[in-house]
Amino acid sequence: MAPSATSCTPASPGRADALFELGDALLCHPTPFLSLPHLSLEPVCRRGWGSADAALAHGRIDAERLRDLLVRFLPDADPLVFAVDVTTWPRCDAECSPQRGYYYHPSRHSAGQPIIAGWAYQWIAQVSFDRDSWTAPVDARRLHPLDDTDQQAARQIRALLERLPAGGPVPWFVFDGGYDSAQLTLDLADAPAAVLVRLRADRCFYHDPPPRPPGSTGRPRRHGAKFNCADPTTWPAPMWPSGGATSGVCCFNLGILPAPKRRWSGRLRPARWSLAPTTRPWPPSAAT
Repeated sequence: MAPSATSCTPASPGRADALFELGDALLCHPTPFLSLPHLSLEPVCRRGWGSADAALAHGRIDAERLRDLLVRFLPDADPLVFAVDVTTWPRCDAECSPQRGYYYHPSRHSAGQPIIAGWAYQWIAQVSFDRDSWTAPVDARRLHPLDDTDQQAARQIRALLERLPAGGPVPWFVFDGGYDSAQLTLDLADAPAAVLVRLRADRCFYHDPPPRPPGSTGRPRRHGAKFNCADPTTWPAPMWPSGGATSGVCCFNLGILPAPKRRWSGRLRPARWSLAPTTRPWPPSAAT
């Protein structure tokens, strides 16, 4: 940890040593701690309990320097794959906390609904193809209740791309199904990044309407044939089919399909591309 402590010192201009040891104690504590004085009992924390309070009250962290530091120590990968998602810090009883919002939570419910009051943070973390749970966080920003998650994600991605070394492979950014694939495509159209957004299996799109016959009357069609992600018979032929295996873990067959249209709030937005996976048995017979 010595190189890390030396590197983190410029990112913490105020009470750097106390903040760093407090972070060490937080990582080394085996169970959820009850209060800050409990962290001062950890062997890695060489300061008293008063230093923990003073570090949080008067300490300062240079967020931009810390982001530069995290990018500098990213694990080697080709290509770089980053996951973008929002996590919620529940603040149900903190009625005086500023800028609380109502967000989805998978395990804590309110009035029978998976919605809680709290703070939302949007993370960007590097992930790998290895079968483990290790990630390398590179950015986290708190969301205002009125913020648009897609536009904020695009701003975070552009800031990260400026920190990555130039001339390397195009990084991948992976999103869950709650993000808007069309909005992300428009916001990152000129950015050197590949965007992959998960689509719900029951989501429907529509192709462009066919040409209108000469002499026809009435309102022209707004939608063409239905494109159902759960029905392969509605899929068009892929423009660039591709397939393979990922280190014997699973087989896949992906194809970039012609851009369909989707219906959203009475308006249509064109989607640049979508990836349609072909379902295979699990585990595949070809896996070793």
